[in-house]
Amino acid sequence: MTQLLVSVKNLEEAKIALAADVDIIDLKNPVDGALGALDAEVILQIVKYVAGRKPVSATIGNLPMEHKTITQKIQQTEKLGVDMIKVGFLNSPNTVDCIVAISQAQFKTKIVGVLFADQSPNFDLIAHFSAANFYGVMLDTQEKSTKNLFDFLPKNTIKSFVKTAKSASLFAGLAGKLSLDSFNISLNFVPNFVGVRTAVCACNVRQHTLQAEKIDFLKELLHKNNMNQI
Repeated sequence: MTQLLVSVKNLEEAKIALAADVDIIDLKNPVDGALGALDAEVILQIVKYVAGRKPVSATIGNLPMEHKTITQKIQQTEKLGVDMIKVGFLNSPNTVDCIVAISQAQFKTKIVGVLFADQSPNFDLIAHFSAANFYGVMLDTQEKSTKNLFDFLPKNTIKSFVKTAKSASLFAGLAGKLSLDSFNISLNFVPNFVGVRTAVCACNVRQHTLQAEKIDFLKELLHKNNMNQI
């Protein structure tokens, strides 16, 4: 079964996402790259409003591969009460050290590692995520202007990513400026969740406001796909 993750930028959008019964409400600043973090006050408002009715995930920003910076930001975000924290991982000599540092910190919040399809993602890191007791891993894109996930990697590679993540007992997600067509293609690989924002915003512009009717349309597609998987 595949779940729908929808990224929101403020409390009003969180209300729209919750009313639309999305599976995961993701907190992200869309004007600050792929993993832009929202202000702590905004995160607290949303967590309080959602009140455990749906899982809430949050990004911690587009950070360098420096383990002290990353673990400190995770600690700050964990205190805000979110259920999952998404951390981006770039190719760097320090990447594995960052994963180990997160593991040693023994955070109570579920950690999801994010790899970027347009940054030559290293799928060998999946084994490190699993060894570090991460909850999941997702494949996203840093590029958010015109191209989507499938413009950067072939379908077989994306399919392999999902299979490898699941085999490592990780919650596997796909995202990356998915259009309606690419959303449907993503479902064929049966990830645990598909993340969207652009596809459910007015005029398909990720900085614009969410539209409930677009979320409902994707949810119907997702429902039909999940029924076919049974």
